[in-house]
Amino acid sequence: MNIFLYADPHFGHNNSEGGIIAYSERPFHDTYEMTTALISKWNFKVDMNDFVIHLGDFSFLTPDETIQIAKSLNGYIVMINGNHDHRTRKFWMERAGLLRWFKKAVWFEEVKLSHWPDWEWKGLNIHGHVHIPCEKFHKNNKMINVNCELWDYAPVNIADLPIGPEYRRRIEFWLKEVYFDQKGEYPE
Repeated sequence: MNIFLYADPHFGHNNSEGGIIAYSERPFHDTYEMTTALISKWNFKVDMNDFVIHLGDFSFLTPDETIQIAKSLNGYIVMINGNHDHRTRKFWMERAGLLRWFKKAVWFEEVKLSHWPDWEWKGLNIHGHVHIPCEKFHKNNKMINVNCELWDYAPVNIADLPIGPEYRRRIEFWLKEVYFDQKGEYPE
């Protein structure tokens, strides 16, 4: 079981002025090319039994298109809502097939997983929301931005983050509990 983190794909966000391709100077000609590349990069790294903690801003597409993308992605997806995510728990879990959806940030044992960075948090904050140009790491690696633009548009393996084994164990334990709450058993 691998754990990945990911944020801000903005699936389907148009390429007009103010669209994410222009705003962040993403290397795609249009939203179709971007969406296809993001799905491909995700599925290349993530296997079916892996976990992805998605830290928001999933899609700008219609509900049916968003469901189609979510169901095409490998792994168990646990999502924390972003500022552009306007759908309900029922939509994300029952229709799109996510393992779990959280409306707001979650925190446990000095770890905070959020869409927005929390500059006041004293422990580890893994977040998205901040687009290029920006840094991956802040506050002596206590704040880590997993916006896909910073990680070649692919989910980043938790083993590749400079967080130390104690934080990795805490996040893995939290994910196992989330899985157990939904499935009634622990993942292998």
